[in-house]
Amino acid sequence: MPNSRTPQWTKRPAKFPGAIGGIPFTLVLLEPVRSAEPPTISGTTKNVARLTLRTAGLRPAEAPPWDRVTIDIDGTKLEGLAVGPEEIVRLRRTGDGWQSADAPEPSDKNPARAGTFKSAFQNRFLLVYGTQGSADENAWMLDRTRYDAEVFWYRGNGSVDVVPDTRWREAAADDRNVIVYGNATTNAAWAELLASSPVVVGRGQWQVPGEPAGQEPVVALMVRPRPGSTTAVVGAIGGTTLQAMRATDRLPIFLAGTGYPDVVIASPDYLDKGTAAVKWTGFYGNDWSFAQGEWAKPEPGAPEPGGN
Repeated sequence: MPNSRTPQWTKRPAKFPGAIGGIPFTLVLLEPVRSAEPPTISGTTKNVARLTLRTAGLRPAEAPPWDRVTIDIDGTKLEGLAVGPEEIVRLRRTGDGWQSADAPEPSDKNPARAGTFKSAFQNRFLLVYGTQGSADENAWMLDRTRYDAEVFWYRGNGSVDVVPDTRWREAAADDRNVIVYGNATTNAAWAELLASSPVVVGRGQWQVPGEPAGQEPVVALMVRPRPGSTTAVVGAIGGTTLQAMRATDRLPIFLAGTGYPDVVIASPDYLDKGTAAVKWTGFYGNDWSFAQGEWAKPEPGAPEPGGN
């Protein structure tokens, strides 16, 4: 029975039940057979969609490279898989089990660009404040970018470029990460760089695919691939109102031990409500699509922390 003091959540889709904190671990347990003959490699995995095996480490140093191997993994047996000159075998999981695969598309999630919001703060990132809002909104965006730049200077001993949304292209090389502040209404760079984002955040309104537009104030943290690059990302910090934007000031960014998924949408009173304030959160799929992602939101009518 769930604890009545804990908000109940709807996962979309719930592919890996029972994971700690709702986030499943990635686990690969393989049992290679070291042999001068082509081996059978067996094992099990959890929460793994693609797998690359380097067969060179499985054979004796004096043995010639294998041209074929057999893989027995998670109940799927693949016999006589071809091994290329790089001595690499690539696999991908399907609804019917594992099968041989080509290299992933460069645009897919990969070790260099796998997502989570804080991954945006690397790769010579650039901070872009908006100039299209009200006087108070523009002041917050400028103040927040300057503050984040100085915090990173102090904590990370690094210098960060801070530029307005009217000049960001002059400073942002194609493969630099870009962090935009505000929302799509108040920041022209947000509107341009996140024009194809499935999650939309503007002044007074936010929306995710398949759901009605929300009118209530929300805080937003997001990350998306940067258009035109296979390595850079765009991070976004802001909200639908000035109150929501200011509420992001209390979200720790440059602190060890804090992490955020690809998207977090929450009401500005998250300090009081805790997880009950979260409206939508989760991860995009390995192809960066919304449809293939893992998403969660509180169930309607779920009790708030401290309730009976």
